[in-house]
Amino acid sequence: MILAKEFKEMISNLPSKEKDKLLFRLLKKDQTLVDRLYFELVDTKSLDEKRQEMELLVEKQTAQMSNKYYSPGYL
Repeated sequence: MILAKEFKEMISNLPSKEKDKLLFRLLKKDQTLVDRLYFELVDTKSLDEKRQEMELLVEKQTAQMSNKYYSPGYL
């Protein structure tokens, strides 16, 4: 989504409390945005560490599924 320059300027000119209220309202509606902000602002793990964790999780689940299910239809 492309935001108009005037719109960005108006948002920049809002008081801090108003910006905070708007941000929290937006965060309530978008879990993906919450996760991204948490990762960028709070989480201490690096992107490579997250990738390694996800890789291990996928490998583990793939191994479990291949032992339990015998056809793609089960998956």
